[in-house]
Amino acid sequence: MGLKLSAEHLRQMDAHCRAHVPEEACGILAGRDETVVSVHPAENVLHSPVAYEVNPEDQIRIFNEIYDQDLDDIAYFHSHPYSEPFPSPTDVRQVHIGRIRLVILSLRGPDPEARSFLVGEDEIEEEAIEIIDG
Repeated sequence: MGLKLSAEHLRQMDAHCRAHVPEEACGILAGRDETVVSVHPAENVLHSPVAYEVNPEDQIRIFNEIYDQDLDDIAYFHSHPYSEPFPSPTDVRQVHIGRIRLVILSLRGPDPEARSFLVGEDEIEEEAIEIIDG
């Protein structure tokens, strides 16, 4: 099992994240099961280079868009502008509702380095990302 997304989805996340350097950028991935169908950028209300919080108004709008399309919110994504794509202690502390999927993009090189994790209380489990056509 792992997350499936297209090269275009990765490009959309990368463009959103690079547009907000030096701040961390964030958003929500929608889809079915483990397959991403759409990328939904959001505002990081913390405007911080080391932490993020999805704008609550964006989150409500995005959830409405997702559910209107009969999709699920399958992951949150955010960037690490200058560090490796691994959940920081801050990222783990922000998980308040069970276990969630975090996709982290490192922007330290010319190409995005993306990794996906299932994160819960004191738990970080990496999963594969499969790039699919579509």
